[in-house]
Amino acid sequence: MLRHGSYKTLGDLHRRMLMISAMYFMDPYNFDLERVQRCVIHYAVPDGRIIPFCTMNSIHGEKIEKEFGVPVEEWRKRRKAGIDEVA
Repeated sequence: MLRHGSYKTLGDLHRRMLMISAMYFMDPYNFDLERVQRCVIHYAVPDGRIIPFCTMNSIHGEKIEKEFGVPVEEWRKRRKAGIDEVA
């Protein structure tokens, strides 16, 4: 599949793949820096930061939600569409 070296074949490959991953749950009491450094799943935040999934809920989540979160009613006004139409 990758013989052609094009973005189309790469896209075809991605659409046929399924990533299976297990993540270690971390909170402030069992935080493990070595596991965070090996984390393979990341969040891209609107300000350009890339945050490891392993640290999102225990360290960054609340601050990011406050900074970038939008109430549903405001979101509806901006998008002029309901959540059920988008999801």
